[in-house]
Amino acid sequence: MSQVTDTTWANLLIRASAGTGKTFQLTSRYLHLLAEGESTSQILATTFTRKAAHEILDRLLLRLAHACRDGTAREELASVIQKAPIVQQECEWMLEKMVKNLHRVRIGTLDSFFAQIARSFSLELGLPSRWQIVEEVHDQRIRADAVQEILSDENVSSLRTLLNLLSKGDIRRNINGLVHDTVDGLYDLYLETSREAWFEVPRHKPLGEQDLANALEQLREVEIISKRLARAKSEDYQRALEGNWEEFLAKGLAGKISSGVLTYYRTEISAELVQIYQPLIDHAAAELIGLVAMQTEATYELLDRFHAVYQQRKTERGVLRFDDVTRSLA
Repeated sequence: MSQVTDTTWANLLIRASAGTGKTFQLTSRYLHLLAEGESTSQILATTFTRKAAHEILDRLLLRLAHACRDGTAREELASVIQKAPIVQQECEWMLEKMVKNLHRVRIGTLDSFFAQIARSFSLELGLPSRWQIVEEVHDQRIRADAVQEILSDENVSSLRTLLNLLSKGDIRRNINGLVHDTVDGLYDLYLETSREAWFEVPRHKPLGEQDLANALEQLREVEIISKRLARAKSEDYQRALEGNWEEFLAKGLAGKISSGVLTYYRTEISAELVQIYQPLIDHAAAELIGLVAMQTEATYELLDRFHAVYQQRKTERGVLRFDDVTRSLA
C-alpha cells in the first residue's frame, strides 16, 4: 500500500512495499519535471543498485516512446503527471530531449552520485589524486597485506600483549586468523565510533592480595552442616583459588547468590554464608569486567594499527571504497 503525504509535486513521500509501483511514481515525477521544461542535467534520480537505475531510465524512455505512438498512452501520461492534454509533438520533443542528452542524464546509484561529488572536491577532501573505487578482490588483498604488515611489525611485544588479551590467553588460536576475524567483524564499527567509546567500560577495584587471601580463607574455614552445600562450597573455593572467576560466578553457591537466589537444591543459604561469599563475588565481577575492558581497549588498539596501515596502502594505490567516499563527504 502506498502512502502519499502530499498530493502536490512540491514534496512527495511514498512508503510502499516491493512491487507496488514506486518506480512508476518516480518516473512520473521525472516526466512531470521534464514537461515543465527542466533540463535533464538538473534532475537527479538516485537508487541503491545499478539494476534499479537502469530500470528507471528504461521506463522513462519506453513511456515516452509509447506516448509518441499511441493516443491512449498520451492521455494516461497527461493524467498521471497532472498536465493538460499532451500532443504527440510534445512527447516527441521530450523523448528527443532525453536521447540527445543521455550523457547529462543524472540517473544512477547513490554511491555513484557521491563519487561524482567527491571527484569534484578531491583536493578539499584530502583524497588521492585520480583515485578510483577499488574492486572487492583487490580490497581483500590490500587488507591481507595490511594485516601481514601489522604481524611483522618490529614492536611485537605490545602486539603480543594485545593478541593475548583478544584470545583470552588461549595461545592455541591462530594469530593470523584472530587478527583477520577482528578486522572483518569490527573494523566498520571502529570507523563509526570515537576512541573514547572503546575506553568507557566501567572498571571496579578488585580485592587487594591480602584481602583476597583473607576472603578465601574465610570461605575455606566456614562449616556447613548440609553435605550438598558443603560440597558446593568446596568446589567454589577451588574455582576461586585457581582464579577461575567466570565459572565461580556461573556455578555452585556463588552462582545462586550472585543471581539473588538464596536456596540451593531447596536448602536455604544462610545470611552468614552470603556475607562470606559477597566479597569474593564482588571481586570476581571486578576481575571479569576489567578483563572485558582490557579486551575492548586491546581491540581498539589493534583496529587503530590496522586502520593506519590500511589507509596508507589504499592511498599509495590511489583507491577508495565507497564507504570511504561517503565518510569523506560527511
